[in-house]
Formats: sequence, C-alpha cells, structure tokens
Amino acid sequence: MILSAHKTTLLILFSLVVFFSPKNISAECIDGDCINGQGTYIWPNGDKFIGEWKNSKRNGHGSFIWPEGDRYVGEWKNDRNNGQGNYTYPERGKQYFAASTNSKTHGFGCIKGDCVDGRGTYSWLSGAKYVGDFVNGKRNGLGIYAFPNGQRILGIWENGKYAGETKPQASNGEAIARIR
Repeated sequence: MILSAHKTTLLILFSLVVFFSPKNISAECIDGDCINGQGTYIWPNGDKFIGEWKNSKRNGHGSFIWPEGDRYVGEWKNDRNNGQGNYTYPERGKQYFAASTNSKTHGFGCIKGDCVDGRGTYSWLSGAKYVGDFVNGKRNGLGIYAFPNGQRILGIWENGKYAGETKPQASNGEAIARIR
C-alpha cells in the first residue's frame, strides 16, 4: 500500500512536469491560418499578433498587442513593421503615427512630451516639426515651427495658428518672428 501511494505521487509529479514543460508553454497560432492567411498568434509572454501571414511571417496588415495594452496597428513585411502604422499607448493616453522601413520607425505625430496640454514635439510626415506649448491639442503659447526646408518661425501661437508678425528672411534662410 505504501509503495502504491509512492507510485501515485511520482505519477502526479511526472504528469505536472510534462504538462508544464516549455514545449507546452510555447507560442502558438490560436485562431485562423498563421502560415498563409489571416490568423491570431500568441507568444508565452502574452504578446499577440492578429493579422495577415505569408510563409509563417507577418505580412500585410496587422495588429501587434503587448500584454499591458500598448499596440501597433499597421503594415508588415517579412515579420517586421514596414510602411504606415499607428502606435497607441492607452495607459499614457498617447498615440504615435509612424512610417517604418524594416522596423526602423520614422515618426510623425506627437513624438515627445505632451502635445495635448503641455510642452511637446509634433512632427509631420512632410518633415515639418513644431516644438512648443500645446492647449487642447493645438499649438498655443511659445513655440518653434521648422519647415522641411530648414526655415523656422519662433513666436507665439494661438489656437493652432501663428499669432506674430514675421520679419524678412535672415541671411541664413531662417524666418525671424517678432513676439507680440
């Protein structure tokens, strides 16, 4: 009888080891076709991808979701974000639009700070950039607007529009603004 209880305990321990082995705690396709089609794939750390697959790689449009709720929704090629996309950070209340090549992001949107009610840096896909104060998501207060060609305007902004007067171009091509 004692030998039987010992065998039962060993059998239970062996079953637990087999059930919780790394082979059984692995990444897997939980829905659809994650080889060539539309599917949902989840990794052991909780990362999840919902989207298009080609040759077992993320290709086409898809959403990558981190366990804490952050997400990237956009274009993929050869298992890397590639093309237009949108990063959303719900915990921080921020959204970041991006263009990427081979997972290297070239951002646009609010790329630093607080572009809603605070001081931040906002970049446009054209290459223009604004660094300064924001109120209700609009340029408001002191800030610098840099054009893609390098010219800049420094001054006061109200409700998203420049509120000062611009002097003629300086010799270095920089626009000079007078603060009112």
